[in-house]
Amino acid sequence: MASIKTAIELTDGEARVLQVKLGKDRQVKAAVKIPLPLPAQLEPATRLKVRAAAFRDGLRASGIRIHSAVMIIPKRKGTLRYAVLPSADDAELSKMAKFEAERHIPFNVQRHVVSFAVMQKDALQGS
Repeated sequence: MASIKTAIELTDGEARVLQVKLGKDRQVKAAVKIPLPLPAQLEPATRLKVRAAAFRDGLRASGIRIHSAVMIIPKRKGTLRYAVLPSADDAELSKMAKFEAERHIPFNVQRHVVSFAVMQKDALQGS
């Protein structure tokens, strides 16, 4: 059975969406560029809502339905840090990741998306 994979690349002024139908014969189902406004005079939360609405409207206009996607973020827009954290509980890890990010982000950490992924689980070694 063929599945559809979607990739989304965000740039400053647009979102590029590519859908590929996987199976015996791979084929591009859709490839579109959706303009995203950059209303600088708005508060960051409002600006995000305006851009999200433009993205949704662009998807609808293109007839694209997304069930799951891979997000492509330009390297200059992201920061990756590896850290060893002493917990295995996801709720605690989320709080620890935000705390760790505050140490590395020199300004307004609330404007940033902070996430984490467990790369490896090791048992803690005690003395």
